[in-house]
Amino acid sequence: MLGYTFPKTLIDKVKLSNLRVYAQVQNAALITKYSGIDPENQANGNAPGGACVDRNSVGQARTYTVGLTLGF
Repeated sequence: MLGYTFPKTLIDKVKLSNLRVYAQVQNAALITKYSGIDPENQANGNAPGGACVDRNSVGQARTYTVGLTLGF
């Protein structure tokens, strides 16, 4: 997460007690030599220890969050 809280001297002019903006990304990048979609999303039926094969699986979601916190 990356955020910035505005200084009090700046936000007093717009009648706020606090102001913060932030952004966050989850699963931003996957760096691996694995040739499939996602090495953490493998399936091999019900065999927990066997070799895994991707079967129509979808990789983990990438999530973007942007926010604004205001105090009056």
